[in-house]
Parts: sequence; C-alpha cells; structure tokens
Amino acid sequence: MKFYRFRLDQPPITPNELKAMRRFTSAAIALVVLTCISLFLIGIGLVHLLLLPSGFVLLFLLHSTTALRDADADQENKLVTMRENGFLDEAHLGFVQQVAQLSRRLTYGEARGLIEGAREAEMKRRRSSLYETHRAER
Repeated sequence: MKFYRFRLDQPPITPNELKAMRRFTSAAIALVVLTCISLFLIGIGLVHLLLLPSGFVLLFLLHSTTALRDADADQENKLVTMRENGFLDEAHLGFVQQVAQLSRRLTYGEARGLIEGAREAEMKRRRSSLYETHRAER
C-alpha cells in the first residue's frame, strides 16, 4: 500500500518516513496525555492550596476558643475590678459578660436564653426607673 503526498509530482512516502510519522504521532499523543495528567495534578494541588488557609483558620479558631476559656477567670477579675473602680455599672457589666459568654460558642438555645434574660432585665430596670421618676414627681 502506497501513501502519496499531497502533490502528485512528489514520490510516494517511504517506509522510513512512515515510521517517523508514526513515532511523531505517538510522541504527540503521549505529550498530550502527560500534559492532561500534569494539569490534573496541578489542579489537585491548587485545590489543596485553597483548602490550606481554611485549615489554618480552623486551627486559629480552636486556639482562640481554648485561649478564651483559659483567660475567662482573668477576664472576670478584670471586669470586677473595673466595676469596683466605677468604670462599669451593672448593666454594662452584664452586657460585657454576656458577650464573653456568647463568644464561647454556646448553643443557639443557650444564646437565645441569655439574650431573652438580658431583655427582661433591661425591661425591669426601665420599669423601676420609670417608677422612681413618677414617684419623685409626686
């Protein structure tokens, strides 16, 4: 079987040229396959690089929550000292304590209970201050 070139005035393709063309074709196919494999591996590497910062964020959050637990007693002492020195009144102290408790990753129900308790305490405080104001006006 003879393979002819595109131009008819040229001689047919020799067996050595045919072998060279087959080698070139197989090399081109191998190059394409290797390129696809390397791009796939690079893609996996990029996905890992994208996931790596989230792992660091998780480690930071774990560290910060344990640091919050360790510093809890120290924070409570500082808040009591601030209240004794007159920098915090009772309402602000309660608010700061609630924020500190919420930062300890409470469940939704616990956080909701704290917020509702704070609202009730605020309403009681307002009622008592209104009562005191009306009482003083009489």
